[in-house]
Amino acid sequence: MTVALVAFLIALAVTGNPVDSDRNVLIIFDAVLIAVAAIALFTVSARSPERPGGALDWMQLVLIVVALVVDLVMLWAMAGRLAQWGPSANKIAGLGANVLLLGHLAGSAWWYLRICLARRASPVATTTRLVRWQCAALPVFGGWALVVALVFPPLFGWS
Repeated sequence: MTVALVAFLIALAVTGNPVDSDRNVLIIFDAVLIAVAAIALFTVSARSPERPGGALDWMQLVLIVVALVVDLVMLWAMAGRLAQWGPSANKIAGLGANVLLLGHLAGSAWWYLRICLARRASPVATTTRLVRWQCAALPVFGGWALVVALVFPPLFGWS
């Protein structure tokens, strides 16, 4: 997944402005960012809290940091598309999801970094905080999904 995200960043750097990217490419990479968040959640749930940071934790941290860079590029592209073509329900829903992903991934990166750097100290407390961070994110994403499902239809005049 990390290699795919780096390849995406290289492709964007070669092709130019991400605002001009195809809408479907942006949607696909939103799905990839959601997959990264899911991978982080799964990895945390499978991690033994007593185990000090190791190679898997560093790999996870690198994946999350690269995903953060991709998310920032996606936010830039979305903001540019909003400025260029105006708001729509899909653009605002995607923008909101990407902002939530940015916060979630940033927090995950912070806690993974703390786990990776705390080799001698017991990582139980830090792992517990990472687990709490991951669990706290789920209702936030669910809340955004409810806003999109319940508030957007009347807001945008859908019947």
